[in-house]
Amino acid sequence: GMAPGSFTDAYNLLRTRILQVLKENSWNSLGVTSPGPSAGSSLTALNLAISIAREVDYTVLLVDANLRQPTLLAQLGLEPRPGLSDYLSNEISVVDLLVRPGIVEHLVILPGGQPLANSAEMLNSPRMGRLAEEMKSRYHTRIVIYDLTPVLGSSDSLAFGPHLDAALLVVDYGVTQKQEIEQDVELLSVTIIVGTVLNKSDSPGS
Repeated sequence: GMAPGSFTDAYNLLRTRILQVLKENSWNSLGVTSPGPSAGSSLTALNLAISIAREVDYTVLLVDANLRQPTLLAQLGLEPRPGLSDYLSNEISVVDLLVRPGIVEHLVILPGGQPLANSAEMLNSPRMGRLAEEMKSRYHTRIVIYDLTPVLGSSDSLAFGPHLDAALLVVDYGVTQKQEIEQDVELLSVTIIVGTVLNKSDSPGS
């Protein structure tokens, strides 16, 4: 397991590395996904967003784009409320959907909203494309982080690839087979994989 403190250190290292890559390339949108279900990518997206939002220069917009099974609000212990899926299905203003969880000042969350069966189609819609573009280009000190569905389980993450500058693949150590990871990296080749995060690792030195 991880020693106390090393958890935060791991996110700080990840944050530093990601900010470096985003800055070098003038990028500001990052997708967080995993090869298969339950690899803790939502938790990684959330912790990474909090870590980046603690940096003075950045505001973070964390988007729950896992529209099949939005979990971000639940992870924060918050009640379900309208979000991205409602924006995509109805004429709702995004401003009315944003949540400020108050954990850290510069963090804003766009919840997932109602689970959608046709999530891939919605994420691929022109309306989503316009929103992604708007969120990306509106503030130059804003970083947009998307919590996405697992890659192999659906076409959602792939449909979303073009809206991302980079992607982070969250891997369950010992669960995900190497072959699966390679398959994923191939599928997501439209984006740059910044790095993989190993969760649940009990191996020494991790």
